[in-house]
Amino acid sequence: MRLCASCPVVVLLTLLLCGQAFGKSKEPKKNDGKLDIPLPVNQDAKTLVIPVYNTDGKLQMNFEIGMARRIDAEQMRMSKATVETYGDDGQRDLRIVLPQSMFNLETRVVTSDGKVTIERTDFRLTGTGLNFNTQTRTGTLTGDIKMEIYDRSEEIE
Repeated sequence: MRLCASCPVVVLLTLLLCGQAFGKSKEPKKNDGKLDIPLPVNQDAKTLVIPVYNTDGKLQMNFEIGMARRIDAEQMRMSKATVETYGDDGQRDLRIVLPQSMFNLETRVVTSDGKVTIERTDFRLTGTGLNFNTQTRTGTLTGDIKMEIYDRSEEIE
């Protein structure tokens, strides 16, 4: 099934990222404060991997960045980035593919004005803009939004 829309998908995306649509915890993850990336200002790094753990030591997010450039103390430009989120069970929940994006290390918000793909085992969303808060796992997908929902009934039986 393929749906094309704008506003309803933004609401759905927010619910899915929060985990509310599928009975997951509504509480934000407990990893507060600025994310410390060991990359000096105006320096590039190739193939940067940044795991993010919660206070219990469980992996909650993983960044894989093809090219990163620290713009200033708060901003990092990312090229060919993939952000994966993990549930409390340790299983991957979402995969966000960002060819070009910015990451605010202070607010932990990832933004992109280019193509974005969000994948999960049962759906795939694409759009041309993203604003994603990595702490609360909420976000908005904008522009030319398309959603594919996979029929998983065969897998369940």
